[in-house]
Amino acid sequence: HARPDGTSMVDYILGVADPLQWHSENLARNPTHYSSWMARRGPEAVTWLADRVGVGVYFNPFVEWGDKRIKYGVVAMKDLATDILTWDQFYLSGRLQKPVRVLVDNWDIRMVNTVNLKMAAAASLLLLPKEFTEVWWQL
Repeated sequence: HARPDGTSMVDYILGVADPLQWHSENLARNPTHYSSWMARRGPEAVTWLADRVGVGVYFNPFVEWGDKRIKYGVVAMKDLATDILTWDQFYLSGRLQKPVRVLVDNWDIRMVNTVNLKMAAAASLLLLPKEFTEVWWQL
């Protein structure tokens, strides 16, 4: 949701083939996107943190991009697809249950996410009481 004062931040999720290689190249091009602490430790530390401490995704928040402020998370495509289809971490799959726009789709993520959305709708329906009148409140 955009804020009238221009302080809203757009989230991007970048599914990549090799997060270590991606962070290596991105750190060389955009070191200021990373905290100084992580930039000094390098791409191995970034991917280690994402994989072993986090849920497989590393976010760079508060990145100025043109006239906008964004944050972007980088995740291995295989981990993204697994979470969408199995709710393994339910971090990215939960984020993708909101309205999203897929900008580039090399893995049929739109199609894969339809499974996620159908599972979310089914789970919501299972949580409804025996009698109800407004299903969209659950969805």
